[in-house]
Amino acid sequence: MKKIAKLLALRDQECKNSKGYELVKLKPNWTIQYNFNLEKWLPEYSTSSKKITVYFKTEKDAQKICDILNSGKFTLEEE
Repeated sequence: MKKIAKLLALRDQECKNSKGYELVKLKPNWTIQYNFNLEKWLPEYSTSSKKITVYFKTEKDAQKICDILNSGKFTLEEE
């Protein structure tokens, strides 16, 4: 759950459009997912809740957070 809290804080700090955003059923929602084959974070489109995760209002916001995580400037791992 600490990873979710860190990701929520990062999203709310970096993405004004997605600050406080929660899942809206049957509407475009974005999450991020780590792709182990590509070894990087990628945005993922979702219209329903699959798991406990952080949602983004736009793909642009999700991509921004993926870029930050992929750059290594911020990590969700425990320190």
